Amino acid sequence: MLISVKIKTVFAEGDMSLDTFPVIKLSNQQRRCRALLMLFSPMSAVQLETISRFNGVAPTVSRQDIAQISDEINQLYHLDICIQANNFCQIEGKLLDKRLCLIDCLRRGLRYCPEFIDNYFSVDLYRALALELHQVNNWLKPQLQKIMECCEKLLAQPFSERDRRFLPIYIFYCAWENQQQRSLHLKTNQRDWLNKKRERAAANILFHSINPLLPTPLATIERDMIILMLTMLKTHNYSNSNSVEDIRLMNSVHNMICRFQRFSEVSFSNKTALASQLYSHLAPAIARCYFNIGVDNLLLDRITSKYPRLLRTTQQALVDFEREYQIEFSSEEIGLIAISFGAWLMQSNALQEKQVLLLTRDNSQLEEELERQIRELTILPLHIKYYPLDKYLQCDTPPDDALVITPYFVLSPPLTSSLIQALLPLTKQQSEQIRMLLEAPQHPTSNSLGVGA
Repeated sequence: MLISVKIKTVFAEGDMSLDTFPVIKLSNQQRRCRALLMLFSPMSAVQLETISRFNGVAPTVSRQDIAQISDEINQLYHLDICIQANNFCQIEGKLLDKRLCLIDCLRRGLRYCPEFIDNYFSVDLYRALALELHQVNNWLKPQLQKIMECCEKLLAQPFSERDRRFLPIYIFYCAWENQQQRSLHLKTNQRDWLNKKRERAAANILFHSINPLLPTPLATIERDMIILMLTMLKTHNYSNSNSVEDIRLMNSVHNMICRFQRFSEVSFSNKTALASQLYSHLAPAIARCYFNIGVDNLLLDRITSKYPRLLRTTQQALVDFEREYQIEFSSEEIGLIAISFGAWLMQSNALQEKQVLLLTRDNSQLEEELERQIRELTILPLHIKYYPLDKYLQCDTPPDDALVITPYFVLSPPLTSSLIQALLPLTKQQSEQIRMLLEAPQHPTSNSLGVGA
């Protein structure tokens, strides 16, 4: 189902129009938030020119904004923005993915452009529901605030001020979508997972108390969506988690850390601090897995190429965790978890990146293969720098690095050098020796490895 939204150019008396809407200098983030909110607005369809006029920029800038928004929501929510004939824009994708995107978009909008939501988005929403502004402000919103106060007593934490502003708008939007007979669908495993959440009791109160106040009652499926919404609002705090669900997750995180230590053959001096960070990440990550929400991990390619053993060890440590929660983490999620392990590995053991000088000559494939094998030998961070072998041999005082290694045979290495000749393919013994040197606290002292080793 497509969202097609038309932004009015003429409003009723007293409403805000394109001509009266204040044009202010907006940041990139503000422009994109406003543009995406326009696409969710409950009217008919929005033109690129209208977005440009609202944001006070040229159509070419708005086109770039739309392209960037489309890339982002495609990665996170599997949605696209299509610019059709006559420059009309609309969001394409599944209704559930749109709803998840809306939750994120509204929350960001309340941070970056709250006046736009108050003066434009909300006004269109009330109009679509045939609600008068005074009716909303003087009766509906106060009633909703009382209901929220009852709900938050059953939650692990109170609503923030931004949550209190978000909730009524979200509920009104759900009512409008129900009025349009747009039916959400959840899979059995998603509903089962939601109904085990601590937020279920608060969602029940919210759902049953709000329904009589709305012009169109919410469908039953919206109660489960309220559970999900409350879960997404929650800030996961390791030190303030005492529900059965939270305790189970804490135990699972500690078990995962123990498996990581066993597979990596390293230990963390402050497992509690690491568990706290992993807990805060994994709690929402589980929800993302159940609802196929993506994450932005720009460092994934670097982790895959530069820290292959760290990534592989993280995958091994997660096997039992994934089986317990009946999920499968995406490569991006695993990469983020690996970053947490790597950061705490360095901090916990006061480590810095080991400096490695890889001496090169004329075979880039051979040199890259040696780098790959070196990185596979240790879970510790490495900084591998390429340097010409011939230039190194001519130096009276070669560069002082923790490890100097080459895949080429050197007939007469400098006597003052700790040059390691690692001729491929590495034997098991060679690999173990190099790993010892990489993980040793001091510089290597051996000057030959691989030649007769």
